[in-house]
Amino acid sequence: MIRATFYRAGGVLSGFEISGHSGLSQAGSDILCAAVSAMTQLVVNTLTDQFGTKIALKTDPESAFVSVRIVDAGSGCADALMRGFRNELELLCGEYPENLSLREENITERKLSC
Repeated sequence: MIRATFYRAGGVLSGFEISGHSGLSQAGSDILCAAVSAMTQLVVNTLTDQFGTKIALKTDPESAFVSVRIVDAGSGCADALMRGFRNELELLCGEYPENLSLREENITERKLSC
């Protein structure tokens, strides 16, 4: 199962973690894993390359783990982009509830430190 957790601090989305494999199909032909991976890469690259957002990024290809924490939101578009990302994952979760879980946690600013 793919597990996605979004973190909210001060009323805005301040990061996310994605991990796991969907198990929907064999590696290399799993459309859900491909969709989540592509969206995750798009969000990370848009945050850093287009919006100038400073992030703390951790990845582990073995476990399909990606962690993103906003360090400096820059233009302020980061929350909107991550809300859109969360909404897309929520739609996929409705289609594949056995393969994708989604949750959101409120955190304190202190926990955002890297």
